[in-house]
Amino acid sequence: MLDYEDLNLYDRIAYVISCFSVIVIFIGMCGNLASFGVFCRKKFENIPFSFYMKVKLIDDIFMLLNELNYFSQFVLDWSIFTVTEFLCKSIWYLSYSCFSSSFWILALIGFDCMIKLAYPTKLSFINKR
Repeated sequence: MLDYEDLNLYDRIAYVISCFSVIVIFIGMCGNLASFGVFCRKKFENIPFSFYMKVKLIDDIFMLLNELNYFSQFVLDWSIFTVTEFLCKSIWYLSYSCFSSSFWILALIGFDCMIKLAYPTKLSFINKR
């Protein structure tokens, strides 16, 4: 059974973890937005890998927004699910679709690189836009 000193320690640990999660979400959002800005530059326009990375970065931004929703639900005791039915359905849809699409995007990146390495001359028309 927990006594008062252990409960106080538990509250401190929960506070540190909640602050850490906000910092991770904030750094992740800034990093994803900065990376998206880099991949939108004119230099990276003709690289097919750039398209995959832009889609992956947008997917990661939605995942971080979903984590921010869970943070607000458990720490601040406020949920965006209760605002409107549309927001509730769209957040559930985005969380499930973004979670699974991240793995498929990575698989597509790997498959694209494998095809380019295995058949560099036969599929040269794909590299040109």
